[in-house]
Amino acid sequence: MSLLGKILVRKKEELEENSIGRENLGIHPLVSIKRRYKEAKDYILIVSATIFLGTVMGVLAKFVINDKNFEEKKEVYITKISQKNENFMKNIDNLEKKQKLENINKGKDEEKLVNQKKILSKTEQNKAIETKIVNKDVLDEKKVLVKKILDKARIKELSGDLEEALIMYKKAWVLDRNNLDILFKLAVLNFKLGNFKNSIKYAQEVLKIKKDFMPAILLLGKAYDKLGDTSKALTILEEAYFYYPENKDLVELLARLYEKQGDYLVAKDYYEVLANMGYIEGDLGLAKIYEKLGDRKKAYKYYKKVYENPNITEELRAKIEQKLISLEDNDEGI
Repeated sequence: MSLLGKILVRKKEELEENSIGRENLGIHPLVSIKRRYKEAKDYILIVSATIFLGTVMGVLAKFVINDKNFEEKKEVYITKISQKNENFMKNIDNLEKKQKLENINKGKDEEKLVNQKKILSKTEQNKAIETKIVNKDVLDEKKVLVKKILDKARIKELSGDLEEALIMYKKAWVLDRNNLDILFKLAVLNFKLGNFKNSIKYAQEVLKIKKDFMPAILLLGKAYDKLGDTSKALTILEEAYFYYPENKDLVELLARLYEKQGDYLVAKDYYEVLANMGYIEGDLGLAKIYEKLGDRKKAYKYYKKVYENPNITEELRAKIEQKLISLEDNDEGI
């Protein structure tokens, strides 16, 4: 039974009890008081129930109203979200279309740039080929001219006209400054003409191009010696000997310069190196050194060795023979 039904039933019973109460009102005073207290209590319960019911109904009504507002707000929110999604998708489509268009334009620009580079490269290649052809023609003409000048210079040199030959070689050098042969020829001719400073200058130019060109190193040493700077000459030659100890001309020049300075013991060492290498110049040098040192027996020994060599010239053989006779006369028993 519902709460309202219970209240109505209770009300009916109360009416019946009141009727009976009125009949029995004079029975006892306490009975009358209890009955009044019960009536008040029932009244309070009815009022409380009514208030409670009203409160519940109000809360329910509020929930119903709020729920309705929530649904309306929800529909509005969903509608807004849908519109935003549609706008977002439209923006994505537009962005993709824009990107595709940019890629197409970019591709066209890159293709255009590549074509321009190809055209430029081809143009540069053609220019390079044309320049190369022109340069080749110029070089060919220069080579022909240099060759003509060198031919004339050699003729002058062979005829003994060294001054004129030197002038012709200088003309050739102006046209071909890195030509090693021309530079060395200038150094040699200046040396032969006694222009030792110029000889040194050209020899040094040769060594700038080829630092291990031994003929230029030897000529440099000789030129310094001719200028009276034998110490400078020996320094240059000793340095070269450190790198090229088996060069016959270098060893021989060192031996001769030390002999010229009077350093016979040092000269003897270099002549021994030369003799051990199998060169007759070494034996002949030792013969001279031992003679100067006063060791006639060893001098005679090396002179005799040279004399017995079948490869010497008859002129040298005759000179050696005179040396042997002189040593025999001065020292009996040799």
